Parts: sequence; structure tokens; C-alpha cells
Amino acid sequence: GLGIGALLPFIASYIGGNSELPRTRPEFGTSVVLAFCSLALLIWIVVVFPRRLHRLPERVRFLDTLSSHSDQEIRNSEAELHTWRRRLWISGTLRVFVQSAAMMTLGMWMRDARLTGSFRQTKAIAALCLLPVPFEALASGMCCADWLPRPGERARIIAVG
Repeated sequence: GLGIGALLPFIASYIGGNSELPRTRPEFGTSVVLAFCSLALLIWIVVVFPRRLHRLPERVRFLDTLSSHSDQEIRNSEAELHTWRRRLWISGTLRVFVQSAAMMTLGMWMRDARLTGSFRQTKAIAALCLLPVPFEALASGMCCADWLPRPGERARIIAVG
């Protein structure tokens, strides 16, 4: 999301026919192009989005498997789940903090090195944001499913173990 968002000014200027932002009113052209793109996206969502959402069955939404286990096992699984959620929250927060700091540092470094113009900073920050995408695709099982176990299989292994 951040990588595409970082590229939006460049793409909007390119669609508008500019390779650089004009000196007078630099925000006007890209703002008009982005407004039209946003309107097109809104129209597409209104047309394509289903009018009535499918409601999942109760056996899918609520786990019934815990009823056969003892209270101690349920408490242990809840404690492990709480620990797992805390670890996930901390790692996600740290990742966002480090990535944000890296983006600001890269932009300032490029300015100090006089590597500005032609949306160089925008492209570099987008590249920094898009760098983890292939790794996330591998980890989520979106690609190379034959090489790595599926996320559901990993969850089942963790739940049983």
C-alpha cells in the first residue's frame, strides 16, 4: 500500500503529461489526476461490491472444538494466544516504526546528495516499501506453494504441537 501510494504523484504526473512538477501550482495537475482516479475507483467499488454480504455459518465463525477440552487446557491455549498476539503486535509496530524512519532517512539523504527531481525520491521510497512484498508473498503462501507449507497447515501444526 505504501509503495503504491508513494508512486501515485509520479504516476499522476505521468498521466497528466509531465515528467516534472511545474514551478507554479505544482500540486494542481497531480491533484486533478488523483481526483479523477479516486472517482473512477469509487464508481468501480459501487458497481462491483455485492449488495448483500454472505454470512458465514456459525460453526465457521465460532470454534466449537474447545468444548471437549478441560478448563486447564483452555486456559493454557488462551495464554499462548495472548502471548502470540502480543508478540505479533510488537513486531508489527516495530516494523512500521523502522520502515517509516528508513523512508524519512532515505528522502533526506537523497536531498543532501542532490538526487532530487524526476521523482527520484518518490521512486526510491516506493522501492523501499515494495522490497518486502516478495517475501510476504512467500510467507503467506500466495506463491511457491509447492515449496512451503500452506499457512493453514502451519497453524494446524502450531495448534496441535
